[in-house]
Amino acid sequence: MIFNSYNKLSKREKQIFHLAIRGFSNIKMSEKLKISLGTIETHRDKIYKKLNIHDKVNLVLFAIKNDLISKEILNAEELKKAS
Repeated sequence: MIFNSYNKLSKREKQIFHLAIRGFSNIKMSEKLKISLGTIETHRDKIYKKLNIHDKVNLVLFAIKNDLISKEILNAEELKKAS
């Protein structure tokens, strides 16, 4: 089951996962979580490896397919960006 791979993420990796799927850049995540950019990148690489994902687009698709983010949230984010 794909969702099981999400459960293998650490607490910090899950935090970064959820910020990333909501469009936060690595720099913004670093500022928000008060950790270095290098640490963010290390966690991101671990997330990609654990989920067998290679980019942010597939990370968002993984989240949608596994009901980790709703389509309504994505639509709201797009509306904010457009205004």
